Amino acid sequence: MIRPTSKSRPALILNDYQVFKGRCENTMRPFGQPVSATHEAQLLIRDDRGKLPAGALALYAIHQRSENRITQIVEHTRAIVMPIRPPKKMAAFPVLKAAA
Repeated sequence: MIRPTSKSRPALILNDYQVFKGRCENTMRPFGQPVSATHEAQLLIRDDRGKLPAGALALYAIHQRSENRITQIVEHTRAIVMPIRPPKKMAAFPVLKAAA
């Protein structure tokens, strides 16, 4: 009698996701260490976006290494925001020049 055997399972791939960063698609380089989940990759991106200088442009891509595909693309521009100045108040009545 032949004993049933279970199929061999593929090994679970750890640190499967890699974040890439650059100014455009042609300048993207690996950023940080590979992580095990897309959520961790998004946290890496969020932390780096907070450190960007004002006016900087960055393009991020989360790459799944086991399937060799990009799962998410994040584009970020750090804009400079100036405070709104309230308009100068005008007097209720015009000031008349004193007659000399």
